[in-house]
Amino acid sequence: MSNHPAMMPLDLYRGDDYVMQVRLWSDIAHSIPIDLTGVTARAEIRQGTVVMVLDVTIALPNLIDIVLDSDDWTLSAGSAHWDLQLIFADGMKYTMLAGAVAIGGDIVQ
Repeated sequence: MSNHPAMMPLDLYRGDDYVMQVRLWSDIAHSIPIDLTGVTARAEIRQGTVVMVLDVTIALPNLIDIVLDSDDWTLSAGSAHWDLQLIFADGMKYTMLAGAVAIGGDIVQ
């Protein structure tokens, strides 16, 4: 794994539900899955001092589901940043994905 996260910007609409799946591979050909046994994952979106924690689950061997439920929104329209961090069984922390977040304002509430 590299020392820097892959950049993945998000474009979200405030108040909507989102589901994202990430599959991790050891090789460029995507034929060897990264074994996520014993790994925990966290994902957050931060807007200034406000943090919105996303629901993250791991399905072995290499799938990560990230969910943002419409009822969990704490951020306002505007810009923010996010990342996905993996914590391996040996305690090593690795930020896999990160990026800017554009949050559009909802009209119907």
